[in-house]
Amino acid sequence: MPFPSVTSTAAPNSPTVHPNRGAGGIVPAVFPHLYWGVLAAILGYCYLKAEETDGIVLVLATTLVVLSAIPLFIYLRFPEKHSVIPVFAFNSLYYGLAFGIVSFFSFERKFEPFREVGKLQFALGVVILGVISQMIGYKLISIRLRQKRHIVRKSMELTQEELRVIGWVFTAGALVAMAFVDILRIPTFGQLIRLFSLAGPSILFYMFLKRKLSPLEAFLFFATTLYLVWQGFLTGSFAEGLRFGLILSLVALVSKRFYIFVLLVVVFGSLLFLINPIKMQYRNRTWFSNDGGQLTSLEKSEILIDCIVRHWGSNREDVSFVTGNKGTIDRLNQMGLLLAVVSKTPSSVPYWYGETIYDIIPSMVPRILWPGKPIKRFGNDFGQRYGLLHHRDKATSLNLPWVVELYANFGSVGILVGMFVIGLAFGYIENVLLNRDVETGTEVLLIGLFAPLSFPESNISLLWGGIILGWIAILSTAKIFKVLDLFQRRRFERRLVRLKQLDRSRQKI
Repeated sequence: MPFPSVTSTAAPNSPTVHPNRGAGGIVPAVFPHLYWGVLAAILGYCYLKAEETDGIVLVLATTLVVLSAIPLFIYLRFPEKHSVIPVFAFNSLYYGLAFGIVSFFSFERKFEPFREVGKLQFALGVVILGVISQMIGYKLISIRLRQKRHIVRKSMELTQEELRVIGWVFTAGALVAMAFVDILRIPTFGQLIRLFSLAGPSILFYMFLKRKLSPLEAFLFFATTLYLVWQGFLTGSFAEGLRFGLILSLVALVSKRFYIFVLLVVVFGSLLFLINPIKMQYRNRTWFSNDGGQLTSLEKSEILIDCIVRHWGSNREDVSFVTGNKGTIDRLNQMGLLLAVVSKTPSSVPYWYGETIYDIIPSMVPRILWPGKPIKRFGNDFGQRYGLLHHRDKATSLNLPWVVELYANFGSVGILVGMFVIGLAFGYIENVLLNRDVETGTEVLLIGLFAPLSFPESNISLLWGGIILGWIAILSTAKIFKVLDLFQRRRFERRLVRLKQLDRSRQKI
């Protein structure tokens, strides 16, 4: 049965308890202060190792980093006033990393020709204004919804036992689906399977942290999760493995286990810098080798470990933290992509005028209902249009971050207006779907769905269309379990009626 609503009975003058203060709080009181210290240390290191010499660029980059860090600080300072999952705060922080910090250093070769001081200043200024616009949209809708609260998530409240069953069903389903690679290549089905593969372990990890799993269940959970994480790394798209780190970290945060959250962030963050530099070596030996398609998981594991040992076990002087992770910095760098678009739009490449964004409606229609649905490859089309891919390369797909996509469609105005609308969407998600007023544990079902919003690197129609489909799938799952529970209660009620009738007949006798 769904949990009953709880009404506060505290006296009007009773002291307010802040969940982020003291033992058992969401965030220890010292962390908001340490947060700025860590950020200052990172910026200090960037200035020490900076390859950029223009003072205005350095000031703008610093401004973007500090500005984008503010929402997460506010969340750490007052978590009880914000959503259970700080997706907006992480999303804002992304811009400071992918467009701010990276501007201190050189870009990869294909983007370096676009690095003109004037254009870099302009691009940083536009991103700063876009982040501010998104914050304004988020704040406006948040104020509005707090005045007139809507509790939509009550429609998916489930019992702890129902959550446990869903967790195991999703996890087992993901393991079975991984055995059928061809099925995972079906766009809509593959998206849902990836969502379930994240939602299942999320629920089980939540149950483990709440001590709701038996020792056997805990063992099975850790074994299956480690297997799914490792399989994610073996795909060669290491983001698949790191995504689990993000999801499990957020579960720890939702469960008010802040130190576990920090530990998981450190562990998976270290894996990013450990594994990403050898990504191309691994792909060359798996993706592009003649027998790559025939390799087993064990053989791929041996290759991955061998690549790591060869790279970091080398005594070469150039394998330092910075040089060894130059590929990681390049992977995080989205400013080079924005500079390429700014340099060519609209002088040599016309605006797209919403072509990539309007596709969000067709993207929500499953291919099973629309067999002739056109296959969109905006990532490849984008690279071809801007000359960032070879004209014969029809397979590679470039990431299309939101601010880059908005500029390519409508220029600076597109970034200002588009980011404002996205801010409105974030405000609705956090204040309605993820609000802290109805914490029951079912919010972990939504972590795998909304966590990708923290990294706005996929084009808008693909990411938001997938989220809408995933939301429908999760609501349907919750509805099915509630219907099953309704049938069970009706059977129980009918049994009680029969027992009462039997008891009455016996009394008459």
